[in-house]
Amino acid sequence: MHLLASKAAGICRKKLPCLLIGAALIAGFNGGCSTAAETQKNRAEQAPDKNSIGVISAMEAMSASAFGRDLGDKLLAALQKNDFAAVQSLPLGVGHSEFSKEKFEQLCKKLRSQNGIAKFAYLTDLKLGRYRRLLWKVELNAASAENSADVIFELIVAKVQNRYRVAGFGFRP
Repeated sequence: MHLLASKAAGICRKKLPCLLIGAALIAGFNGGCSTAAETQKNRAEQAPDKNSIGVISAMEAMSASAFGRDLGDKLLAALQKNDFAAVQSLPLGVGHSEFSKEKFEQLCKKLRSQNGIAKFAYLTDLKLGRYRRLLWKVELNAASAENSADVIFELIVAKVQNRYRVAGFGFRP
């Protein structure tokens, strides 16, 4: 009898974590039940806001890419010349992530520390879920032939309120 009780205790110890997790999941699912009023409130809270991201369809891909390519060229030229006025009115960022003069100056400072942009060339665009991802080859000014470097500039185009905007951009080694 003692052996049987010992085996049962061993099985219990092995399965206890599974049972506890299962009980927690069941309690969580039951605790998550809501009334019709709560459901309506949740739907209202989840309604798309003015910054919600739309889907760029296959038919819109060319115009979204053209928009992004034009904007990326303007942004890179402005960074090359340290000219914030050239990008001030461009649709960069969404909602709280608008592109500010401070962010622009920080980026220019970082580029100057790497001797600035010598030239850039558009490469391609890629589908990225609901976004378009555009890529440029950026050649940095080199202090010497040994220090020359190319980086990738990436720009993400999103559709917000049926208009295209730049949702993000950055440099990659």
